[in-house]
Amino acid sequence: MPEKLKDDATVATAKAQVTQLTTLCKNKPALAKVLEGLQVLAKATSKLVKGDVVAPEPIRETYNKLLETYNGIVAKEKEAEPKEAPVAYKLGGVDCDDADDLIKKIKAKSEVTSSMEGNVAQCVNGLLKEKGSGHVSHGVVDTEKACTLFFKKDGNTYDVVDIARHIKEKNAVRYTVVWGKRKGKVVGPGAPT
Repeated sequence: MPEKLKDDATVATAKAQVTQLTTLCKNKPALAKVLEGLQVLAKATSKLVKGDVVAPEPIRETYNKLLETYNGIVAKEKEAEPKEAPVAYKLGGVDCDDADDLIKKIKAKSEVTSSMEGNVAQCVNGLLKEKGSGHVSHGVVDTEKACTLFFKKDGNTYDVVDIARHIKEKNAVRYTVVWGKRKGKVVGPGAPT
């Protein structure tokens, strides 16, 4: 982002900053007036002596006013951009402060063994990457460390409803639920209902 031209700014510096700001203004209709001013300023600076001569005060003042206008327009555009709704987490319908709180609450469940804990954070981080599949797993299948979180997504809210281990059974990956409404059940493709 270009800075204001200081009192000791040279003609070369002024030309470089005018060029940089001109490039940033192109193809943006809201910045048309700033672009017009910069084009006039570019012609004025190109007529000046080259080298390390200090840029005249009117050039510095005009550039700085144009830069202020540019920054104001860009700030308004950023404010107008739609804000993404924050992500919310729940565990069994109970609100969590954030992802770290969700991780802490999952690890606090007595059914979650210490060997699973290492993969809990990986699963929670994976929630945002899942596109509605309903579960996220981490860890090697059929090991004590394997962990799967089943969740429901409503807008930007992720509610973890079951915690399970993923196991390989008859050439299919299934899940033994260790916490949640389906605790003790084996779920997954071909699992008994």
